[in-house]
Amino acid sequence: ALLILGVIATFTIPKVLTASQNGQRKAIAKEAAATISGAYEAYMLANGQYLAPAFKIRDLTPYINYVSIITNNSTIDGAPTDGCLACTTSAPCIKLATGAWLYFWNSSICGTGTGPVDMIGSITVDPDGTCTTATPALGV
Repeated sequence: ALLILGVIATFTIPKVLTASQNGQRKAIAKEAAATISGAYEAYMLANGQYLAPAFKIRDLTPYINYVSIITNNSTIDGAPTDGCLACTTSAPCIKLATGAWLYFWNSSICGTGTGPVDMIGSITVDPDGTCTTATPALGV
């Protein structure tokens, strides 16, 4: 009976741990998306206008509740094809209270400036804020 339980545990425990980690990563990605959406809403309330076509996504930073802005070439995980990404002045990282880091590429927000935006530029979310490349970042 102990042997059978051991075999079952051998196959079950890794699956449970993986499912837990995937759930945590999905929750972090959803929180990051909600953070950006909230920042956009706050911008709209503060300025009473839509974003201009040349508006950069990093310009939403004042409307994000964050712990710190990192611009000192710290590296975080990028998407699987990106490797490590450096947090710089032109592409800062924002550390959230959850420990996750947002990386804003120097991307614009798409739209005409006269109505709601069609799409937000590229944001990378690294759940732990370190560059290991073993766990790729999440795209939002």
